[in-house]
Amino acid sequence: MVHFDVDVIDFVDLPVADVPQHNAGLKFEEAIACLATFAASPAFGGLVITEFNPDQADENGEMAARFVRRVVGALNAAGGG
Repeated sequence: MVHFDVDVIDFVDLPVADVPQHNAGLKFEEAIACLATFAASPAFGGLVITEFNPDQADENGEMAARFVRRVVGALNAAGGG
C-alpha cells in the first residue's frame, strides 16, 4: 500500500496541499515519477491519497484535474490501470 501525502509536493510547484510548504518538498513531476516507480512494483497493492485541499486549488478545478490526470497516468504506465 502506498500512502501519497500531497503535502510532500512543493506548494509553489502545485498549490493543492493542505499544509503548504513553500520552496520545500518534491516537484510535482518528481512525486509522480516516484509514484510510478512504487506502482510498478509487483508488491504494489493500492494507493491512498491524503492532504489534497481543493480550497487551495484554482476555482475552475484545473489543478485538481491535472493532479488526477498525472496520478492516473502514473498508475497506467506502471500497469496498474
